[in-house]
Amino acid sequence: MPSYFISIFSTLFYTAIAWFGFKERARILPWIRQWPQHPTLFAIWVIWLVFLLVFAPLSYHEADMGVWRASIQNMLNGEILPENYVYLPVYAWLQSAFVFPFHFIGWDSPLLIVYVVKWFTILAYAACAPFMSGFLPKHSDLAPLGIVLAPVTIFYLFFGTNHIVMFLLLLTALILAGKGQWLWAGFFAAFGCYKFLLVPTFITFGILIFWQYGFKNALQFLLGAVIFIIPNAVYYFFDTGTLLRIVTQQAAIGAHGTHIEPFHFFYTISSRFEGFEAWYIGNKIWFLLSLSGIPISLILFNFKRVNFLQCLAVSYAFVALFALEPFRLEPLIGLVWLDAVERNDLPLQSSVFVTLFIHAAAWYDLANSAFLTFDPAIPADYWAGRGFYLGLTVILMIGVMVIKRQPGNPVYLRLL
Repeated sequence: MPSYFISIFSTLFYTAIAWFGFKERARILPWIRQWPQHPTLFAIWVIWLVFLLVFAPLSYHEADMGVWRASIQNMLNGEILPENYVYLPVYAWLQSAFVFPFHFIGWDSPLLIVYVVKWFTILAYAACAPFMSGFLPKHSDLAPLGIVLAPVTIFYLFFGTNHIVMFLLLLTALILAGKGQWLWAGFFAAFGCYKFLLVPTFITFGILIFWQYGFKNALQFLLGAVIFIIPNAVYYFFDTGTLLRIVTQQAAIGAHGTHIEPFHFFYTISSRFEGFEAWYIGNKIWFLLSLSGIPISLILFNFKRVNFLQCLAVSYAFVALFALEPFRLEPLIGLVWLDAVERNDLPLQSSVFVTLFIHAAAWYDLANSAFLTFDPAIPADYWAGRGFYLGLTVILMIGVMVIKRQPGNPVYLRLL
């Protein structure tokens, strides 16, 4: 792919930032100060973010970071993306656009690229706080807590994955839809699918808009998604091999592995029943189960068992449980937490905390603590089922949400 594409995109990227900053200069600082409102807590929040920006990039998963580094460097050098890059190219394109000025003057060291990759994630994490606070103005103090204090979020900030970016983009789409800006809502909802895990949620989102707000608004939503696809299509024009690989391997739901990971909901079953893994992966059962969240969530919505926001959460829960890239929970936790806080639903809030605790505990054995030990006969069997335990808590959380009838959509979605 010609490298001048990145130079053009970088120019547009920095121009857009400058234009937006100038146009919204009077609103940016109040928006940043929106959460937390207490001066001392806000100071602590700023110190925490500075700590993350400085030190979190120094901690990452080497294999994952290797993919991102190679992707950015390939883009800057006019080469195609590496084979193990299974996301939409626009995300690597955006990061490359950020790095391009440094590349132009020869300052694009591997360490700089690592910082850019991690800063995208950390800034998305920081932006979630005012976005969630503004999403629920009557509960502005509580709204962000399910994400900003969640162990799953903080762990992945250091681990190096970017699921929080998916949630931020989905939340942006919801805010825009609530204001009737369907075109931009479709654009950001599609952008949230850069890692493909939110594809079922995007489809569910579009169908709900069609059902409740008519064909015209749904068409605008779809048009926004098409606009987002255009730069990706430009890249695939030069690299059709990557497009074919994505289509044939169903990378659209996170199919970046050839086996069931130890953290997967079905790992215990696959380890006990020979041939289960080959059947589950070879016959694309994971793919069908991931997509089954679409009709099930819509049926629940039609029978008023869930509201709009809960419907999106249910559609994503199937991906979190069954996709080969398991338990990327930030979008699910964020959606469920916002709904539970707005409705003062204590059982649902409690189930969110249980899920967060079990997720943190599921990673505990990797810490190899010297202060908490188990009977030597227990750990192997106990920890082998950690994905199964986490899956059960996710199912419990969704069950608590679904069992309570939702006759109407909450006011926090405005139009929705």
